[in-house]
Parts: sequence; structure tokens; C-alpha cells
Amino acid sequence: MECYCGFVKRRAVRSRAHPYASIYRRILEIAQLNVTSLKYGLRKKLKLNGKGSKMIKDRFSEYPHYKLLAPRKRLKVNEGLRRQLADLIITRCSPDFGKHKIHMTTARKYIPDQLMEWGRAQLPGGGDMVKGSALINENRPARHTCCFVRYESLVDRNASNNLPEDLVTETFFAQLLRIVRLDIPPSPELYHLKSETVLLAHVVTCNTTQNEVNQWKYSSMGKTHLSGPLYPNNYQCTEPTPQSTH
Repeated sequence: MECYCGFVKRRAVRSRAHPYASIYRRILEIAQLNVTSLKYGLRKKLKLNGKGSKMIKDRFSEYPHYKLLAPRKRLKVNEGLRRQLADLIITRCSPDFGKHKIHMTTARKYIPDQLMEWGRAQLPGGGDMVKGSALINENRPARHTCCFVRYESLVDRNASNNLPEDLVTETFFAQLLRIVRLDIPPSPELYHLKSETVLLAHVVTCNTTQNEVNQWKYSSMGKTHLSGPLYPNNYQCTEPTPQSTH
């Protein structure tokens, strides 16, 4: 209901003395346009938000199910992000299921000083539009949940140790900061035979708990984390319930 109210109020209240009359007229106009567009097949011509159709959408052959949208710009890689990218390369490229791990120094050599980042991503099947809070101001309550995602990810429990991989699947809730693109070149050092584009979600994880009825709740925000690649149907636009402090 909150999201719909934000849509209705946009350019609707033109009179401070009679605000509800303006809102009622706005609802009537929206209904009339929707009926007309459906009846006569004029959905594109009568689209209320004209910007969406003109927005540039980036696609990648490795990720045909996702569309990345503006804002799009270059992101300077800081030390924390560089470390996370190096960990990802080690986990992704180490041969024999991690029995022979790539050295951290080697992985860091293949991380550029800048990455391309996007502020919006459309989920598979024309689904929800998830937005990165680092690039888009989504502090308004009606749009707050557009920046939260639920996803599953393989976690290496031996990531910080010089041991073979021990991968387990875990469920996470997080606030999306941005979508970033990492290009991994072919290299004997990385045991990589061909170039690869990896799309990653840069997120801030939620510290969550699950109650007896399988409802997820969060009490605070956790660490910054790189999640990915963006596999089909692995991400949902949803927010866990804030945990009550009472």
C-alpha cells in the first residue's frame, strides 16, 4: 500500500485546501488510462513513467537472465574490496576443488584499479527491480525494501585457512550497494584457459535469526560482502522483518 501511495501522490496534490479531491481525480485518471491501454493495446504509448522505456539496459551473454540498468559508472577499488575480489578469484579458480589454492598475491595482480558498477538490476523473467543503495537514494519508507535481497551462496569454511575447500550453502539477507563486473583474463597462474566476465552483488549483510515458524528477523547490519555470480533465480527482492527491541 505504501508503494502505491507514493505512485498516486506524485503530481496529484495540487490544492492544499482540497487535497483529497486531487488524489481522487488522480486515481480516476490512472484507472481510465489503464483501461484504455488494455482495451486498445496502447500500453507503450500511454506508459505513465516514460523514463523506463528509454533507460539503457546492459546484458551479458554469461548472464542472459539479468538486465543491468543506470546509473552506471566506474568504481575505484579500495583495499577492502580488493581483498574480497582476491578471495573470490581464489575460490573460483583454484584447481582440484581448492586442494591447490592460488596464492593471495597472485590473485591480487589480476584485480583492476577500477570496476564498472550499476545501480539497478532487473531480476529474471521481468521480475522485481532491485536497486543499489550506494548509487540510488532509497531512504523513503515506501521504497526502502527495493534495496534488500535474499540469496543463497556457497561459503568456503576454509577460506581463511590454507586448507582444501569445504563449501556449504547458506541463506543470506542483505542490503544491495551495487552490482559490479569483474573480468578474469586467461592465465596459467590462475589455471584459467579463457576470459570470463563475473557479475557480483556488493552487499551489506543483515545479522539475522530464524524463529520456530521459519520467519527471518534481523537486529542490525553486518559486514560488507561480495555475493555472486548472479545465477538465475538465486536472488529475491525482499527484506527480513526488523527484530523488536521490546
